[in-house]
Amino acid sequence: MRAWRRLQEPPDGQLSEPGRKLREPGGRVTVEGVAAELGVSRRYLELGFRRVVGLSPKTVARVARFQRAVRALSRPAAVLDEAAVACGYADQPHLTREVRAMAGMTPGQLFAFVQDTGTAAH
Repeated sequence: MRAWRRLQEPPDGQLSEPGRKLREPGGRVTVEGVAAELGVSRRYLELGFRRVVGLSPKTVARVARFQRAVRALSRPAAVLDEAAVACGYADQPHLTREVRAMAGMTPGQLFAFVQDTGTAAH
């Protein structure tokens, strides 16, 4: 019960540093690595994120990686395989699967959309 209370009332900023690390460019930080740095279990970190942020740490990292991909694809000379690796995806097929899952379109369609509408956040 005490551990649950600690999750209910984290010290100020307890999740801000892990959240920042999970959103870093390159996307190479793992949830396990962040939990180890904090000296807590992965489960403890996940519960804290879900309570405070409303999402799991893995989902936060996934959304951040997708946002980086959208920004990369908004550049006129974007090269798909280079953008995939720069944004933290293993390869172009990984990027393609994630874009389809997150946006419901292919990377080419996403590229055309952000080029046409200028909707990518800079």
